[in-house]
Amino acid sequence: MPKPVIGLIALHEFSLEDPGFQALEALLLAGAVTVRGLVLRRGNKSALREQPNMSLFEVDEISAERFLRPLDGLVVTDKTTLQATASAVLNAALRRKTPIIGRQAMADDPAALEMFVKSLPTGLGGDVPGPPGTVLFMTSNGTGLGHLTRQLAIGEAGERYHGICPVFITMSKAYGLVRARGWPCEYLVARPHSANSLEEWNTHLADELRGILRYHRPSTVVYDGNILPSGLFKLINQRHDVGLVWVRRGMWPAGAGLNIAKTQRYCDLLLEPSDLAEAADTGVTMQRRDEMPPPQRFEQVPPVTIIGPETMLDRREAREALGIDPDGQSILISLGQGSEHDLIQTIDVVSKSLDKFPEVKAYLGVPPTAAWSPNYWPNLTALEHFPLAQYFRAFDTVITAAGYNTMHELAAARVPGIYIPRDIAKGDRQEQRAAEFARLGFGRCVLMKDLGDISEAIGESLAAQSKAAPIPNGPSVGPAETGAARAARLIALVASKYATRQGAQ
Repeated sequence: MPKPVIGLIALHEFSLEDPGFQALEALLLAGAVTVRGLVLRRGNKSALREQPNMSLFEVDEISAERFLRPLDGLVVTDKTTLQATASAVLNAALRRKTPIIGRQAMADDPAALEMFVKSLPTGLGGDVPGPPGTVLFMTSNGTGLGHLTRQLAIGEAGERYHGICPVFITMSKAYGLVRARGWPCEYLVARPHSANSLEEWNTHLADELRGILRYHRPSTVVYDGNILPSGLFKLINQRHDVGLVWVRRGMWPAGAGLNIAKTQRYCDLLLEPSDLAEAADTGVTMQRRDEMPPPQRFEQVPPVTIIGPETMLDRREAREALGIDPDGQSILISLGQGSEHDLIQTIDVVSKSLDKFPEVKAYLGVPPTAAWSPNYWPNLTALEHFPLAQYFRAFDTVITAAGYNTMHELAAARVPGIYIPRDIAKGDRQEQRAAEFARLGFGRCVLMKDLGDISEAIGESLAAQSKAAPIPNGPSVGPAETGAARAARLIALVASKYATRQGAQ
């Protein structure tokens, strides 16, 4: 249940033991509220000491908009007109009709603050959150379909379990997949496909989003991508009635994401889908998890995939659906998207290696936005299904790139993989993920430089399957609440708060 978030302007010396502030101290100790304090200086010169459920900001390190945005109510301890930021916070709170209580009212009545907190609207400080309303699920373009399918998984779980009304915005050219599933989806041009400078692109993005927000009136925007665009977070932080959630997987390469400590502080919630290869993750996201000032927070959820073990077809059903011999061996090549030249070369090498296994029926997964024809490889039967993971159990082995989504779907299906890390995904440490999955017993890792020897890995994988040798269980990949469902639940709590705020205007 979300706690009410109280802003506290405390520029000068005072004590929480002063008349009227004992109620605030009691609420803090009980964990009933979260306090955001605005002070002149932290440390010995501060009027407040940071403690659990409290975050402090100096007046010259945060704008009035950023300080005020998550607040449900504002406590003013002294005159603010002599300090610009504090005065701006108070004036903005008055314009937005944020509930305010002053020091004198608390001094006159020790119960005033507690009554003030209890009077906040349901969803802000009440017992039952209201409906979450419309939520915009937005993605970057990415190399493959990872960002888009994660958002689809979370949005559909939110609609099914938590009353979220999902609307999708994507920079991926696979937007047709979203519309084909019956969801409204708008396409925006990604920075790499734009002729504008980064600054111009962000300005244009903010203009586009301003119109989208006006039309759809969402309670929250959920963004999935490695780089949070300034055109998005600066626009949202000018508003107090729209939440911002960043969905961000780990396994970032060295040197990537040096500015995330700054940008993540603009978000109400930072969600990280867990990675079964987390033990090999030394990227920057691992170091920044605990740097979200309350009430903003970080939450890790189980692996997020659009298809889970409970919705996958079993081996018999999947083979029947694809017309595969129920008793024969079959293998799937599913290398995703990326550089067409590199992809075709890789499929060529794998296809020729499969000539050594004439008894094995081989299939080729064709991405929805592929610019190449599967007819180049007559020994491979093309599959153009989406999501292809629904049929993974039909195969004895799947040869795949080492992207987050496919590898976790294979682990959930308990189908061994042959992982070929690709360096086209600059924001993903595919080689480390593949090596860790292999160490855990989920499959085998074959580096691009060793691709000529992939027939050895194919033979070993097929032999293990023919002997009915199950792959090790490894870490849990099928919790009672899926990663998508848990992420949707956490998003719904944020969205409910802002939807209630919109209704109160």
